[in-house]
Amino acid sequence: MMQSNILFPRQGKDFLFFILLFVSLVTLVVASLCVYVGIFVHLNTRIEDLEQPTYNTVSQLPVKFIIPWEALTPAKDQGSRSTCWSFATSGFLESAYNSEAKKNHGHSLTSYVSFSEQVFGIKMIDTCSVPNPSPYCTNGQRSHNASDGLPEWLYYFKDVNNKWAVPENACPYKPTEDQWNICPELNKTLESNPVQFTVNNITTVYSISDVKNLLVNTKLPVTWTHGLYNKVFRTKCSRLSDQTKNADCVNKRIPCEGDYCYEIEISSFDNNGVFDITGKSYISGVHSMLIVGWNDDFRINRNAQHRKINEYSKGGFIVKNSWGFTGHSAGYWMSNHSTVQEDALCPNFGTYQNWIPIDYECFKQSMNATECANGFYRIVQLQRYNDGTILKCSEMAKNMEYATALGFDYCAREENKGKELRFALQSEKNVQVIYTSAPMVKIRYTNSEEGQAKFYLMVWEDGSNTVEEIITDPTTYQELEKLFVPVVSVENTKYCGYYFIPYDVFKFGNSRFLNYGDDTIAFSSFNITFDKTSFLDEKNGGYNYSALEKEVQINKFTPLDFKGPYIMNIPQ
Repeated sequence: MMQSNILFPRQGKDFLFFILLFVSLVTLVVASLCVYVGIFVHLNTRIEDLEQPTYNTVSQLPVKFIIPWEALTPAKDQGSRSTCWSFATSGFLESAYNSEAKKNHGHSLTSYVSFSEQVFGIKMIDTCSVPNPSPYCTNGQRSHNASDGLPEWLYYFKDVNNKWAVPENACPYKPTEDQWNICPELNKTLESNPVQFTVNNITTVYSISDVKNLLVNTKLPVTWTHGLYNKVFRTKCSRLSDQTKNADCVNKRIPCEGDYCYEIEISSFDNNGVFDITGKSYISGVHSMLIVGWNDDFRINRNAQHRKINEYSKGGFIVKNSWGFTGHSAGYWMSNHSTVQEDALCPNFGTYQNWIPIDYECFKQSMNATECANGFYRIVQLQRYNDGTILKCSEMAKNMEYATALGFDYCAREENKGKELRFALQSEKNVQVIYTSAPMVKIRYTNSEEGQAKFYLMVWEDGSNTVEEIITDPTTYQELEKLFVPVVSVENTKYCGYYFIPYDVFKFGNSRFLNYGDDTIAFSSFNITFDKTSFLDEKNGGYNYSALEKEVQINKFTPLDFKGPYIMNIPQ
């Protein structure tokens, strides 16, 4: 009975003491651990801060993105010169300048300033032609011309290039290599040039997600230097009409399946603006472009037109090229408007995907490309094109060496020189009238795995009433783009010139990039500040603004704003 009144018997007190001691020890351990973790996190954060890039990581990137319109300028054409680096450099500066001018200095959203690639080429030669030049001169610069450079020179030579952003009309670009140094009164132009800038920093990244983050954070393009590849096709020599014209076959260089094969190399891009690498490939050079956006949902049918095995890619980068207005508009790759509207902007008459074949038997009787087009037609810039596509020989097709390599030497033969030859792809029989970008062309595969085929064509002389059938040696649609050009064509507008790089092609090319020993893949963005006197609303009497004023007056680039899927007015 007495024991029942004792609240803490001896055994209970020992137990309580043990509990208190245990709690104290746990508290001490937890406190120590917290201090340790705090120190670790603090130190680790400092280390991570050093390793992080100079931009913010976006927690959830959008499915598609394009830099703002004020930072977009039309594509240009580098011609026959290897000056892509200069176009990427001046293109980045154009984006940075126009974005700043339109947001903060009253420039119109529909006009833009273009800078001279000619000046950058000339001044880089001057800079690297002195005794004991900068070691950066050897990275890209290997000869006394403006070829083989790097966009990163914008940063590496920031101490001397701050006045090289000269308005295009003051020193126009020359498209041939023998004119690389032509720019009258260049020194005078540079002295009075109001556009001056400072390159504060460079950020270079090497992965898809980091490129996307740079685009979103800076709202400017990312320069990209990468390898160019040729796709390689192999075909049995026995498929050739004349093996003696092919060195691979004559020398029996490539054994294959009880026969000998020959190789055909073709560039990894087509006139539709898609880069595509599959199977075997050889690196053919280096190229610089500007990445301006991406679309994770855009589907590309890879090799769909010249392979029995139809592959596709989903998602890729949108790039601004310097090969003229071939390709598509940036809005097309963004899926921002319809194919009918795109045909008004970028009709791409030069791509095989838009060539309409003709029924051979029908054409023999009528010689009428409209009647024999199987009902196919295109609407381009509000005009209906009912005819099958009539082709003529390209200049490349008239060169026997190139023509033989591409599988069709008819245009280069001696007996055909001087003739106004016309060609058309033959259509298969019983073609149903449906909308498609590549109606049923009559071909016979010679290598269904790699895609080579013999194409059934028809040929006649312009003005003649007789036509005959002719069959190519094994070739591909892409090679036909180099052999033929349409007789009737509508030029692409200034909204075109943008290409698409599928992600898997992008990764494949970058993983195999080894070229000349000192080149490297690189994706760079530059932090640039323009002097206030670089803009028309902050004029300084010591500079000549006439060339800058002319740029704004002559260069128009109106934002696209289509209403619905059709187009009633063609953007100018």
